[in-house]
Amino acid sequence: MPGDGPRRVYWDACVFLAWINGEPGRVGVVDALLNSARAGDFEIITSVISITEVALAATEKQSGALSPAILATIDNLWEPPSRVKLVEVHRLIAVDARNLMRQATPEGLVLRPPDAIHLCTAPRAGCDEFLTYDPKLHKYAGRIGLPVREPASGTLPFEMGQQGGSQTAGE
Repeated sequence: MPGDGPRRVYWDACVFLAWINGEPGRVGVVDALLNSARAGDFEIITSVISITEVALAATEKQSGALSPAILATIDNLWEPPSRVKLVEVHRLIAVDARNLMRQATPEGLVLRPPDAIHLCTAPRAGCDEFLTYDPKLHKYAGRIGLPVREPASGTLPFEMGQQGGSQTAGE
């Protein structure tokens, strides 16, 4: 439940991708949050579907060449002793996601199944907030009962030139 133990923060797959891809204006924020989670300030929660969504870095997509180093960086996000906790998709989450998609349709909204699964996993996992770089998901905050916002950090303990794939991904 929210409020019991450390703060639980849900990360949409795009937050991890911003870090892997070294997206300017985002990589530093995500890096600082990873450092903060490593220090025990909060727990990072995501669905196991993030493993599939975070399959390729942008450079791999563009070049068509796969990098074992990038795959190792991606795998370090999920492998123990990573600070990222994975939540399995189960029937209740699937039904919640289906219902959220059905609620969105009459309003002319399009909600993709992976996004619906992410949105519905967060409250089921007892998260306190949902972080995403996808502005289309912010409108679902009232429906899932959690704040949905873009990642932000206070003082950033890193060098601005640092790119994704730093050793902060896993411990």
